[in-house]
Amino acid sequence: MDVLLRERRMALTRGQRGGSMYAVFVEVNAGAGPNDQARQNIEGNAVPIDSEEAARRAADQLKVGEAPPGGAPGVTFRTVEVREVLASL
Repeated sequence: MDVLLRERRMALTRGQRGGSMYAVFVEVNAGAGPNDQARQNIEGNAVPIDSEEAARRAADQLKVGEAPPGGAPGVTFRTVEVREVLASL
């Protein structure tokens, strides 16, 4: 059974100044691999993104169906989306 992990990349810098902030939202299929390792890899590679252009450039590096750089065996991207961050908790 595939396990779905969700992670987002975002920054507070631009949001703190009152401008828009964007995130690259990814979902991965973790397969039968170690889920903790997959989650740590995604979290460890998250970087701040403050503009839509920068978020789109980052998203272009991530391909649906392919493994994340340095990802655990069996982990592939299910979705890669750029979204505006409306609120940050």
